Amino acid sequence: MVARVRKRLAFTLVELLVVIAIIGILVALLLPAVQAAREAARRMQCSNKLKQLGIANHNYHDTHKCFPPMKAGTERSNNLDDSRYSMSGLVSLAPYYEQQQVFDRAKSRNFRPSPWDSNEGTWTVRIPTLLCPSDEEIQTIFSNSSYKFCLGTTVMWNQTEWGGNGQSTPGNWLWGYSEPNGVYNLIGNPAANKKPFRMRDIRDGTSNTVAMAERRYGNYQEWFDIANVAVNINAGDGATVQQWYQACWNTARDYNGKRYNNTGVSIHNGSRPGERWADGRPYFAGFTTIVPPNGPSCTIVDGDWERGVFTASSRHPNIVQVVLADGSVRQITDSIDLRTWWGLGTRSRGETLGEF
Repeated sequence: MVARVRKRLAFTLVELLVVIAIIGILVALLLPAVQAAREAARRMQCSNKLKQLGIANHNYHDTHKCFPPMKAGTERSNNLDDSRYSMSGLVSLAPYYEQQQVFDRAKSRNFRPSPWDSNEGTWTVRIPTLLCPSDEEIQTIFSNSSYKFCLGTTVMWNQTEWGGNGQSTPGNWLWGYSEPNGVYNLIGNPAANKKPFRMRDIRDGTSNTVAMAERRYGNYQEWFDIANVAVNINAGDGATVQQWYQACWNTARDYNGKRYNNTGVSIHNGSRPGERWADGRPYFAGFTTIVPPNGPSCTIVDGDWERGVFTASSRHPNIVQVVLADGSVRQITDSIDLRTWWGLGTRSRGETLGEF
């Protein structure tokens, strides 16, 4: 009698577990590579958007013979909620990065009302050119922006130029601090007699001067993220760049990663720098090169109207992307030499730069 051999119709349990383990290992090996490839693609998209803004700056300069002011606009009047000299340079640049309709709408309203007026539809228009694909948009009424203007190593007031009674005070209200030493000036009250900077003002060389960079949006949940949450410092009037840098780092270090709101520091401070694309105040529209990329941002006291150290930051691992005044885009690492970073931010101080 011939014995029959039974065919197996399925895997044994051991074989099945081995197959699952192999698949799991392959996924674990491939997933980081896939994520890295996706981030590389997003980083390239971000670079292209910065390049577009760099070209927009040059085209604006060709037309107006100067760079756009980071902060300008209209004075507040008795009956109109005007922009209070707080209109971002991104509004002025809009026609040069293919947003002519947005600019025309703002112009038809005489660049009013204020950029924080949620009833003005111009400020709620989502503009993809201003959004880094690696960043996470804030869910607010206003449209966001990932890209900011360079203020250099100057600590600037954010305050709008209007008096306590809600009226502009052109005869009395002047900037109490020196103008920024970066590429962009803040043009407000006419009595201050501020002028936009020009290409010829960049005596350090356009290839050695940062014009714009990323500053990640921030949100109300990231209390633990030191790159997003501002802390209170006061290095004092007339403090050096080194003193501001040290004050910001020391204060941030003292918090040791704790929830900042547990210490009495406002949870609003520094949690939403990308919230309003049309707001030209330094907190919303600018960055300084005092602290290296992805370091802490700090303000003097509670409130987005105060002066502070606003640090370039991104969600790209260990770098931030910048566009130089010559229009080229570079990646700056978190570990850049501090004095090189300071020098890249200023337009005419003659610093000797290291490699970057």
